[in-house]
Formats: sequence, C-alpha cells, structure tokens
Amino acid sequence: WGAFTPPLQQLTVAASGTMTGLIGLRPVIEQNFITIRYGTFAVERGCAGVAYFSVGLTIGILYSHLFMRGWKTRVGVVVAAAALAMAATWARGTYLMWPGDATQMQSALIYDHGAVGWYIFTLSLLPFFLVARWMERWNAPVPDPVVPSAPPAPVARATSRAVVLATAA
Repeated sequence: WGAFTPPLQQLTVAASGTMTGLIGLRPVIEQNFITIRYGTFAVERGCAGVAYFSVGLTIGILYSHLFMRGWKTRVGVVVAAAALAMAATWARGTYLMWPGDATQMQSALIYDHGAVGWYIFTLSLLPFFLVARWMERWNAPVPDPVVPSAPPAPVARATSRAVVLATAA
C-alpha cells in the first residue's frame, strides 16, 4: 500500500484544504502543510487515508462478491466504498481544523485524533450500505414464474387420510 500513500496524501491536503476554506477558516496550503489562523497541520503519511482506503476497498470487494451479480455492479460497489473512505479521510482533516481554530490549537482532538477518523469512517459506511443494499435489490435476479403444481392424486389423498386415521387410533 506504500505506493498509494503519496498520491492519497496530496489528495487529502488538497481536499481538506479546500473544504477548510469552505467553512471559512482561510487555509494556506504549502506542500503537506495546511496553516490556519492559530497553527499549522501537517498531513503526515499516516494521515493520507491509506488505512481507510484499504478497509473501504476490502468491504466493497467482500460485499460485491457476496451480494452482487455482474461485473459492472460489482465494480460500482467497490468504487463507491473506496470513494466514501476517501471522503471520510477528507472530512476528518477538515473536522480537526475546526476545533484547532476554535481553541487556538489547544483541543485534545488535535493531538489524539486517531479515533476521530475511525468514527467518521464508520459513519461513512452507513450511506455505503444503504446505497449498496439499494443496488442489490435493483440488481436482484428476476424470479422464475411460479407454475402451479397439479393437485394431489386421489390415491395419494386417500393414503394420507388412512395414515392420519391409523395414527389417531
């Protein structure tokens, strides 16, 4: 997964920096650093989202293998899982900058933010499973038409009545 780290790191800096600007914090982005009014956040290799990305891919692959038919739908489910994992990474980066600015970089979340990322990632799984379930229903096989079976033969009915009566006696 090491090859994915630098591009995911750059995407995380760009997306989190952009989203931070949208919430009014006016970030300055330089390489892997996002500076806001009261401090600077370094988007380290561990903050790139590789863990969320790999878990998202795993969940997407497993879900599509177990519940989807057709390669197009399977690929769609895997792509959706990976995209939501990355969106969760970017949301985490943005979310952590807000208390950093509000507390002048004194919030404990800034320094111990590992669990926050997993909480946000877990929340991102809710829309994934809702959409995947909808895709599963949409992708369900068409059931075969039900052919009514023939009524039981008179001999079979008489035999079953005889068995019931003999058992009761």
